[in-house]
Amino acid sequence: MPTLTAKPVRFATSDSVGDYVLVGLPAGHWNVLAEHTGFATAPQAGTIPAPGDTTALPDFVLHAVSP
Repeated sequence: MPTLTAKPVRFATSDSVGDYVLVGLPAGHWNVLAEHTGFATAPQAGTIPAPGDTTALPDFVLHAVSP
């Protein structure tokens, strides 16, 4: 049976121009998902090299799903 490990889940809400900030993430590889009702989930991945560093991800592009 495979071993699964999970990192803590964090949530953020974007502002009126779509910017968001996740504060206090420990160093390591993170997967980020953008979700909105009526749109397909858009994943991105990034690595925070050291505590206190910042990492910018490319813009998310959400595509409408057919009802």
